[in-house]
Amino acid sequence: YFVALRFTCPDLAGDVPGVFQPDAHEIWQEGLRVTPVKLVRANAPERDVRRYILKNTRAPEHLDGDLSTAEVAAHRVADRLQAMLASRGADPVREAADYRIAHARTRMAGHLASLADGAGEATASTIDATVRVTVRHDDGRLAIDFSGSSPSSETTANLTCAATAAVVLTQLAAEVIEDTGLSQGILDSIDLALPEASCVNAAFPSAVSLGWRHIAPAVSSALARAVHRDPAFTAPPPLVVLFPEIGASPTSLPLVVSPGFRPMANTAGGDAASGRRRLISAEQTELDGVLSLLSREFEGGGISAEVAIRQSGIEGVIVPGAGHEPDIVQDAPLSRDRSNVLAFQQGARIRFVYPERREERP
Repeated sequence: YFVALRFTCPDLAGDVPGVFQPDAHEIWQEGLRVTPVKLVRANAPERDVRRYILKNTRAPEHLDGDLSTAEVAAHRVADRLQAMLASRGADPVREAADYRIAHARTRMAGHLASLADGAGEATASTIDATVRVTVRHDDGRLAIDFSGSSPSSETTANLTCAATAAVVLTQLAAEVIEDTGLSQGILDSIDLALPEASCVNAAFPSAVSLGWRHIAPAVSSALARAVHRDPAFTAPPPLVVLFPEIGASPTSLPLVVSPGFRPMANTAGGDAASGRRRLISAEQTELDGVLSLLSREFEGGGISAEVAIRQSGIEGVIVPGAGHEPDIVQDAPLSRDRSNVLAFQQGARIRFVYPERREERP
């Protein structure tokens, strides 16, 4: 058994602070790539490995704390696993794992059969690509073929094959996963055909940081149309990443700003793409002293929000969406000579608009 944890780093190398570089055209511009390494070996810390990683982030204290927290959490879970094996024995635990996988496989097969009625072919497009999918049901399995999708883009709007699989599972199997947990039994019921060097299986070293925002909604929409369901993902929300002027300090913790969400029927918040962040309070928005929340209100069925920059020396990037990029108002020019980094003056206002989600089911 392995204990696994996953978390997002606030910054890990790349051209600009944060996890988005909209102008990237290869993966090295987006972050640090490492092979699997050990931070702890035989209960002793591998300090050189940790120093190497922390030298490649603009937020070393933050990442150092995350790594320490992950290590403690992994040890806690491993201790519980060892205690379970000691008290119950290896065989019963293995049998329970096998049962869980078999139960997930059976549950997923029944769920896919309910999806398969009338399943067929569908397409969905973004400003960067077209996703084409064909869905066929055969003997308790679902064959999902993305042949005909656009080739890998020179922009960051690409998905890896693993990310595409995650979108497929979110769209088709969310309720099963919630009931059974994620296991090989879920995966065994789906056959994915992802053409190489396509937007759903990007050719190395294509950039991928905007794939989740641009291609994932298209994958979700195409699948939803093919099986006559509602899409789990919708167009990405407006997003700005702010940070202190590059080079002004050896450390820089990026601030991801998106102070609203798209209203949708029968939900309490954002969708699978935008709901990963909570709708933070005005107090939390203003806590670090960079922003003031001027307004947040319903407008024309959607939501609008406006913030003001309270400090000087703030830069940032606009993360492209689907035609709903935030509006920025300030007296001084925004443009800079360097890349896509914008220079914000104190008092600049940023307005976000989140249109109401409309039902897309045929």
